[in-house]
Amino acid sequence: MTIGDHLITSRLGYTHHGIDVGEGRVVHYSGLATGLRSGPVEQVSLAAFAQGRSVRVRSYEPGERRFSRQEIARRARTRLGEDLYGLS
Repeated sequence: MTIGDHLITSRLGYTHHGIDVGEGRVVHYSGLATGLRSGPVEQVSLAAFAQGRSVRVRSYEPGERRFSRQEIARRARTRLGEDLYGLS
């Protein structure tokens, strides 16, 4: 996996998404990540994000990304602590 990658792992009934921000860390919305509870955007280890499940990288066509990998990671980190997750 590479910084800026869009990571996906399966959960019961849905898929969970995160952004690889380098050094084995992932930024993701923690809401519903470990059950039926809300939670903020947080930075966790890849292992904590995966919770023992396989993780895949979403592939993008050349030129499909709007931002560089470094910028994707930077933008993900600017959302740390945000708690606006909702299912609707």
